[in-house]
Amino acid sequence: MKDWDKMKMRLVVGLYVAEPLRDWIRDIVKVNTTWKDVKAAILKSAKAKYDVEMKIECLMNLKLNEDESVVSYTNRFDACSKNVKSQVSNREMKRWYLRGLLAKYRERINQQYPETYEETKDWAIKIKKYEKSDEFDLKKARR
Repeated sequence: MKDWDKMKMRLVVGLYVAEPLRDWIRDIVKVNTTWKDVKAAILKSAKAKYDVEMKIECLMNLKLNEDESVVSYTNRFDACSKNVKSQVSNREMKRWYLRGLLAKYRERINQQYPETYEETKDWAIKIKKYEKSDEFDLKKARR
């Protein structure tokens, strides 16, 4: 392999990459003229994908701490999610957000059947706000 010229290296990369990636490799090869540029473009793309996957994993594992308020958890969740919102569905965002809440909040939120992440977030804040009274007043929360 050490004696291969750059055109041969490009050909090998193009031929042995999985079928769905061939068009992607061809586009990279068209734009970049040297092997060094092709290699850098491939590594940059792989790193970007890895970074997004790490951010999604962090978001999936985010939990409400015992001494933390729902508003604080919501702000942390929003901060972590702003870079990956375009990569994941609203349903996934809603599911991960709910998973991080305490069970008592999850149950009350699910009783309201929120459809989106934004609705779920709003219900969590409303429920926390009105839970201080002995009885959760749904009519007050709906306002």
